[in-house]
This record gives sequence, C-alpha cells and structure tokens, in this order.
Amino acid sequence: EFVICGGIACILHGSKRTSFDLDISVSMNEKNLQKIISTAKLMNWVPRVPEPIEYILDPQKRKEWIEEKGARVFTLNSSDGFLQIDVFLTYPISFELLKKDAVLFEVDGIRFPVSSIQHLLQAKKSIESKRREDVYDIEMLEEIIYGNRI
Repeated sequence: EFVICGGIACILHGSKRTSFDLDISVSMNEKNLQKIISTAKLMNWVPRVPEPIEYILDPQKRKEWIEEKGARVFTLNSSDGFLQIDVFLTYPISFELLKKDAVLFEVDGIRFPVSSIQHLLQAKKSIESKRREDVYDIEMLEEIIYGNRI
C-alpha cells in the first residue's frame, strides 16, 4: 500500500519540472513493510544509509531516525545507483487520508495511486526549509488549481 507523492506526483498532475527520485508514502503496518522489504531485495535495491532495510520495521528505530537524525525518508537506491525511491518516514498528511483522496493514474496498463493536487500543495507548503524545487512546485500546483493569475 503506497501513494506516490513529491516531484513525480507533481509531474503527473501537470507540473513542468524534472525529478530524479520517486517519493512514496506507505502504510506503516508490518505486513506492508515486509512487502516493501521483499520487493526491494528482489529488485536489488539497497538502503542509502548503512543500516539493514529490516530496521524500517522497528517503530522505535523510525522514531530515532526522525528525531535524532532529522530524517524524513528512508532512501533505497537501485544497484547501479541511478534510481532512487524515498519512503516517507513522516508526512504531514496521514496515509489513510492520502490513500482515500488519491488519484489513480495508469501507465502501460499499470494503475497506481498518486497524491491529490490539494494534498501535494498542503505537503509542499508545510516544509519549513523549502528548496527551490519546493517553491516551484507550489507555484505550479497553484497555477494548475487556480489557473493563471495576473
């Protein structure tokens, strides 16, 4: 169970930008996290941090990463290092609400849930230290939602 968020979600909704990683919010229940671990191992994806992927199962470890390391995501890299998936450890919108309001996209017969534009905008606006990409995303999402402003 996942919902695509971040830059790729902005692009799918019509933003004119690039992104080099896939951000996903996931259900943090053990069964779902086990599926993520199994899939990552099957695909030879490895954690960017020098910690076993199985640590994502431990709520205390996740809390430690968030509070002590300031981590927002647990990053997995493809074996060649070219692709990256960021699994949100914390997100300003609950997974249940993200999933409920997600928009289904389809590419090559594969359907997947993508965060609604409204939730993307809410999440981007909640970032304290906004990067240039975040500011651009906010502008683009507002333009998509509200149309061109003078």
